[in-house]
Amino acid sequence: MVENVHNYGGRWTEEKLDRVSAYLKAYLNVLKNQEFTRFYIDAFAGTPYYEPGEARKAADYADNLPGMQEPESVGLRRGSVKRALDIEPGFDRHIFIEKNARFAEELSMLRDQFQQKDISIRRGDCNAEIERLCEDDWKQKRYRGVLFLDPYGMQVEWRTIKTIAQTEAIDMWLLLPLGAVNRLLPRSYAPPEPWAKRLTTFFGTDEWRNAFYMEDEQTDLFESDPSFKKRTTVTGISRYFVERLQTIFGNGLAKEPLVLTNTRGIPLYLLCFACSNPNPKARAIALQIAEHILKDKP
Repeated sequence: MVENVHNYGGRWTEEKLDRVSAYLKAYLNVLKNQEFTRFYIDAFAGTPYYEPGEARKAADYADNLPGMQEPESVGLRRGSVKRALDIEPGFDRHIFIEKNARFAEELSMLRDQFQQKDISIRRGDCNAEIERLCEDDWKQKRYRGVLFLDPYGMQVEWRTIKTIAQTEAIDMWLLLPLGAVNRLLPRSYAPPEPWAKRLTTFFGTDEWRNAFYMEDEQTDLFESDPSFKKRTTVTGISRYFVERLQTIFGNGLAKEPLVLTNTRGIPLYLLCFACSNPNPKARAIALQIAEHILKDKP
C-alpha cells in the first residue's frame, strides 16, 4: 500500500523518466563485464509512485498529499526510484536522497519489496548529502555511478554540480527548471537582492546579470540609479546554463539538451546530461548513448 504519493508533473514527467530509464539500462549493459561498483543516486527521490497531474507550486506540493491509495486504483505511475530498482540485472548500490520525512519513510519500505537490493535512504538537503557522498575517492575505489538531479525548483547549487564533476566517475542527468529561473528575472527591472543571490548561487557566478540584462537607455536623467531591462528568453537561459556546464564538464557535456514543454508548448524544463569521466573512450560512449536518447524518444 502506498502511503504518500506525488501529485506533481505532467506529460514531461513521463518523458524525462523514459529517457533517463533508457540511459540506465544502456549504462548497465556497457558496464556489465567490468569490475566496478555501480551506483544509482537519486537526489530528489520522492516516492516510488507518482500521480500525473498539473504541476503545482513546491510549497503547495509539500502540504497536499493524497494518502492511503493503491497504485492500481488511481492509475499511479512508477517514479525514477521504482524504475531504477526494477532493472535486472541492476545497480550494485542505490542511494536515495529525500528531504521530506513522509517520502523518506515510503522509500524505506522498498527494502521489503527489494530485499536483494542494496538500498540506502539519506534524509536531508541534496547539496549537503551529495557533498558527503562525493568525499569518497570514486576513482581509487573503482566506483562508477549515475546521478539523477530532478529538483522541484532551484534547490541545486552550482557548487554541488562542481563536486559531482570532480569525482570523475559520475554521469549526471540534471533537470534545469527553466520556468523557475525565468520567474526570478523581471522584465523591466533588475531582480531584488534575495532573488539575485539565489540566481548567483544557482549559476555559480553573478555574470548572469550581464547575460540577461542591459541598462535601459530611457532611464530618467534625474534618477540616481540606472534602470535595467531584461534581454533574454528561456532560450537564452538554456544557452547560458549549457555554457556554464561546459566550463566544468568540457567535452563530457551533451550540448543539445532536451526542452520539456507543457501541453501548450511552453518550455518548462531542460533535461541535461554530462559525463565526468576524463577517459576519452568512456566519455565518448556515454555521450553517444545520451545524445541519442535526448534526440530520439526511447
